[in-house]
Amino acid sequence: MTERMIENRVKKLFTLESRIAELQEQAEAGIDSKVLQVIMGHSDPAVTMKVYNHVDQERMKKEIRKIEYVV
Repeated sequence: MTERMIENRVKKLFTLESRIAELQEQAEAGIDSKVLQVIMGHSDPAVTMKVYNHVDQERMKKEIRKIEYVV
């Protein structure tokens, strides 16, 4: 594997990590999932939700508080 090939792989991984982080931040900010799908260029919303949109404990607590507020 050439140095150029390694650089391209690292760049691709960094780009993927950046996309994941960006989408996660937008989702946590309450951006509509359909809008995120369009921004990311996914034809299938399942890709956006399954691959990029992760739920951590803090996000779960925040959303549960919203539910409790409504109920």
